[in-house]
Amino acid sequence: MTGKKATIIVAHSSRLDRIAVKLHPSPMPNLDQYRMECAVYFQRLADSAPSLAALSGHIQEASNSFGFRWFTLIRGKSPAKSDRCSFLLTSYPQNWVDQVFEDDRHIDDPLHLAASRTPHGLRWDDLGRYVDLKPRQVETLERARKHGLTSGFTLPLRLDGYPNAMFSVARKRSQAVSVEESLLVRLIGGIAFERAHRLVAGDIQLVAPVHLTSRQLDCIALLAKGYTDAQIGRKLGISSETVREYIGEVRRSYGVKGRFQLALLLARDGYLSVNDIL
Repeated sequence: MTGKKATIIVAHSSRLDRIAVKLHPSPMPNLDQYRMECAVYFQRLADSAPSLAALSGHIQEASNSFGFRWFTLIRGKSPAKSDRCSFLLTSYPQNWVDQVFEDDRHIDDPLHLAASRTPHGLRWDDLGRYVDLKPRQVETLERARKHGLTSGFTLPLRLDGYPNAMFSVARKRSQAVSVEESLLVRLIGGIAFERAHRLVAGDIQLVAPVHLTSRQLDCIALLAKGYTDAQIGRKLGISSETVREYIGEVRRSYGVKGRFQLALLLARDGYLSVNDIL
């Protein structure tokens, strides 16, 4: 990516900034060989991002590394509104972004509507399974494709007391998003959303690493490898109920439920290596 540039839009607090970001050769490894290293590395970058602009640059590099040219992270109907809720981070083509907001197409975006009806996100090829498109929505998709937004994935992000956020990645190639890619998008989207929310809400302090007992760490290391509670219990010589208690304590401490997201945070804090996760 040496010498290439991406234009990223950051909207919040009555401001809409366009930032030209020079894409340096990404230190993130290739997806096929080191996909979890990429995610762990992005987690560390995102956690230390001091601003939405800095976070946007990290998201762009991560998206490129995973095979997607563009990304969008949006929450709120008026992203530039001055509040502690709304924001827009996007590297979508500028002309398309302008059209979307001039025509209020983000209000009835068919991809957002369909994604909101899924628990874990939408591969764009599956759009027809979730919504019956209206003429205006068909037009939105056709116009997006003319700007190169051909295939992608949209992830709904929910937080009590706030409107849904949406994280999308897109590419020109008419290639369905693989299961592996969708997993990575969910990880990256969740990490990016968490940091964006903290920055906008004014809660930007980093969370101190959680201190684990040796037994908790034993359980989590096996959980990361795909063991069930019962299998972990048999391997460690404890009951499955005790295993659930240990794992539940760690999940509550980190504030996450998903196994992969928890494993990423533990790798970030040095409790697990990437080899422990794979």
